[in-house]
Amino acid sequence: MLPSEYKQIVAERGKDQWLNRESDVEDFISHLKLEFKEILDLKILDAGCAQWRDTNLIADYGMCVDGLDYDKEFVVEAIKNYPKINFVVWKIESTPYSNNYFDAVYCVNTLFYTNPEESLKELNRILKINGILYITLDEKIFNIDENKEIHSLDINETLKLLQNYKILSKKYKERIDEIPFRHKHSFYSLVLKKEKSG
Repeated sequence: MLPSEYKQIVAERGKDQWLNRESDVEDFISHLKLEFKEILDLKILDAGCAQWRDTNLIADYGMCVDGLDYDKEFVVEAIKNYPKINFVVWKIESTPYSNNYFDAVYCVNTLFYTNPEESLKELNRILKINGILYITLDEKIFNIDENKEIHSLDINETLKLLQNYKILSKKYKERIDEIPFRHKHSFYSLVLKKEKSG
């Protein structure tokens, strides 16, 4: 989990960084089409929706999408700009949704802000059997300016939490962000299919 001092820096100076990143929505949609064939009316959660850019792109495909973020400012603005999309202020570790509610969950550039074990357990709870979990897991986040690691995650241990899933795609990626300070993300982009409950 990202240390609280860095969460505060992002809250104060880094909110627009999400809009500068390449969207994963096209890749997400392509996987949904492969698995479901017909994607209209699928129930989707954008967990950690930030400025709702990706939430809106997903909704454009005719799916029923909810956007969830812990940042109240983001959600208030999202509701104002996209009144047809359901947005909620909530933490991923404990969402307001019932068991097996969503056909797919999209959770990108988010889990390092949370307790991954609790968040993945919760996302598993609200995802239907045969549902798709599209996530990024940051193995390391490195503050280039201060020459120090600010986040690390044991990917193999984390994947043990997802043993009831089939891995459809696993890609290692790296990215350098300039806002709110120069930092490097070393992460995995994963597409998983829930094969059983638990």
